[in-house]
Order: sequence, then structure tokens, then C-alpha cells
Amino acid sequence: MKKFLMSLVMVFSMTFVTVTLVVLAIYKAGYHPVTEQNMEVQRGNWVSDELPLRYRDNLVVVFANLNHGMGLGTVWYEVPNATPKPESVDAVKGRLDAFVKQVAPRDPDVVLLQEVDFGSEATGMLDQAEYLASRLNFPYVSRVPDQKSPYPLYPDVFGRVMAGSIDSGYAVLSRYPLVSSVQKPLTKSTRRPWALDSFGPISYVHEARISMDDGRLLKLLHVRLDQWDAAARHDQAADAAKWIDDRDYADAVVFVSAYAEPPKRPKNAEEAKAFGEIDYTVDILRFRRHLKDLVNDLDHKEHPELYRNVLDAEGKPVAFFDRAMVGPQVRSPKLETLKEGAGYSDHLPLVLDFQIPGTR
Repeated sequence: MKKFLMSLVMVFSMTFVTVTLVVLAIYKAGYHPVTEQNMEVQRGNWVSDELPLRYRDNLVVVFANLNHGMGLGTVWYEVPNATPKPESVDAVKGRLDAFVKQVAPRDPDVVLLQEVDFGSEATGMLDQAEYLASRLNFPYVSRVPDQKSPYPLYPDVFGRVMAGSIDSGYAVLSRYPLVSSVQKPLTKSTRRPWALDSFGPISYVHEARISMDDGRLLKLLHVRLDQWDAAARHDQAADAAKWIDDRDYADAVVFVSAYAEPPKRPKNAEEAKAFGEIDYTVDILRFRRHLKDLVNDLDHKEHPELYRNVLDAEGKPVAFFDRAMVGPQVRSPKLETLKEGAGYSDHLPLVLDFQIPGTR
């Protein structure tokens, strides 16, 4: 009996040590928030010749949510009780090619991508940012991961949902040199499951500085707030606004906000006229009131279909979600939602054409 108990204790001890080491390994490899971090900027070898200089005053920025290259579908691990089935690389490339075909005629200078994969098993291990940069002939890429995990047990091992490795996030593609790429994680939600925040900052503010041919700097920011937790979203917006203020944004800035509070639009035209241009509905604007939302209340009330950019399962625009905002010195901004030829994502891309006073 004594020998049996000793064996039992030994087995229990070894199991405990093994589990502890595994947990520590996962924790060590997982995401740990930092104040801010510089992201790598890649100069791709897919552009063989130097791009010609083009000194133009207007700049074109495309904002696009790629939905991981899944078209109108959903990554299988986001579906409860789904059977693991990685997406075909050819299918993903086909959708990305459709995106290039739609945006290339707009002659963009910069493309900002949300929900883009850098090599996830569920989407065929394709680096979608590099693939698009090569197809658009853009030399510069910066990847900003918001979920990165090498483990097959992510995201819900207890629900037997094992997605394999995940490497996904936000990316900046540019024909001009990327001077810097900085990410600032924001306050975590206390209501979201541990796993979702363990391998990347779900909510963050990111800044990219781009040097144009004449030496002017273009500053672009992406603010991603919590979609589900209103209290956390409020704190994140305040945190992001303070970080922006501390970095001195007196000059022109371009904003895109992916996850923000749904807009509280006026109930009628009279209310829209009384309110004027919207500056109170998106969380980040509550703390940065000199920013300008490019959607006018009255115009949105009279032509809401122009601003719908989230699609349903049949590809019909049903909601207004992705947003663009600009700083006070951005001149003549024109925002357009690209609706033709959709199908590579469940979001429609936004195209912003504007003039910007830069600094030498």
C-alpha cells in the first residue's frame, strides 16, 4: 500500500510539474503588453526597379478590411462546433487578386489593411500582406500583429477548437518609404475570455510615418477599439487620445477606426441640421474633438446607403462600420466607398483622396 501511495504521489508530482511547465511555456510565448513597440518595416525584393518619383499634392489612401481573405465566409475556428478545414491558398489568392483589380485603378499611395493574415494555418499559410504588396508593386510593408500563436490548441482547447498557428493583424503597404511604425496596446477588456487577449493586443493604436518624394511626412493612425465591451472601449479611446496628444499632432493626420461604438445618428433631417457635422458619436472623437469625421449627419440621413460598408451573407451592404477621420489641416478630403466588384471580403474598402500639408 505504501509503495502504491508513493507511486501515486510521484505520478501526481510529475503531472503537476509537466502541466506547470507547459503553462509557463505558453505564457512566455504569449503576448505581454508593453507601453509601445516599434514594428519591423520590410523593403520587399519583389520590386526590382526603383519607382519613379512623383511630386503630387494629392494622396490616395485605401482602407480595407480583408476578412482574412475569406470573402463573405468566416474563418472556421470562429464558428462554434465547426470542423477544422483550412482554406485553400488558391481561393485566398483569387480573392486578393479581386481586391487588387478593384483598387489598382485608383492609383493608391498607401493601403491600410485590417484582418489580414501573415501566415495562419486556417487560411493556407499565405502572407497576405506580402502577396498584395507584390501585386500592387509597393516596396514597403509593416505588419502589426494583433493575434499571433504557434500553438495548435489556440483559441479554445476545452471546446476542442484547435486552429493551428495563427498570425493575423493589421498592415501598412506603401509605395513610399516607411520611416516608422509604432504600436501602442490599449487597456484590456475584463469581460473577454483569457485566450483572446493572450497572444496579441486586440485593441491598440498604431502610427505609421511615411516619407514622400519631396521629403514631406504623411502621418497615418489606426485606432482599434473593443467591439463588445463599452466600458473598456471608453477607457481605450481615452488612452489612445492621450498617446496621440503626447506625440504632438498639430499637423495633418489621417485616421481610420475599425472597432468603434455604432453611430448614434439623428432621428430626422431637422435634428441633423441642428447637430451639424458629427463629432460626438465615435468614441475616439469624444477625446479628440478637433478631428473631423468625413460623414456629415444630414448627408448620412438623406443618403445612408452611400455609407454602408459591411455586407451580409449575400453580399448586400447592411451596416455602417469602418470609418475614416482626418485632422484639421487635411485639405479637400474626399471619401468614397468602393461597391463594385465586392466579394473578396465582408467589408467594402474606403478610398480617401486628399491634400496634406507636410513637414520637410
